[in-house]
Parts: sequence; C-alpha cells; structure tokens
Amino acid sequence: MPLLFAQLQTALRHRERQQGDRIMAKVLAAVRLHGLETVLLAVKQVLDAGVISIEQVLQCTLSLNEFTYSGTGRNLLET
Repeated sequence: MPLLFAQLQTALRHRERQQGDRIMAKVLAAVRLHGLETVLLAVKQVLDAGVISIEQVLQCTLSLNEFTYSGTGRNLLET
C-alpha cells in the first residue's frame, strides 16, 4: 500500500475508531473509478490540510478530475 494511503488509514482509525477501515475501503474503491495518481494526490491534499474525511478525499478527487479533463492539469498529474 502506498505510504499516503497508510497515513490516511492511521488517521482514519484514530479519528473514526471502528469506522476507519470501512471509510478506507471507500477511498480504495475510488482508485478504480478515478485512478491511483488522482486519488493519491487527493489524499495528499487532505492530509496536508488536516481535514480527514471521505467527503474531502472524494471532493478533491472530483476537483482534480475536472482540472485534468479541462486540459490544464495534464502536466500536474504526470509529474
């Protein structure tokens, strides 16, 4: 598992206690829909902001997808 996912899982387990693993499963499911790189970037943004929630991860993922599909974010995701 990538380090960012492990960090998120630890934070979720601490914050959400019994629901942490279930929430982490939703994050991992987002990889199938949005791609590993996009979800990793979203997780990094959420961890950096200190707001640990599935809603924030998904919102960041959707924002990154919009940014990429508009043609302006291609280089950001490739680096």
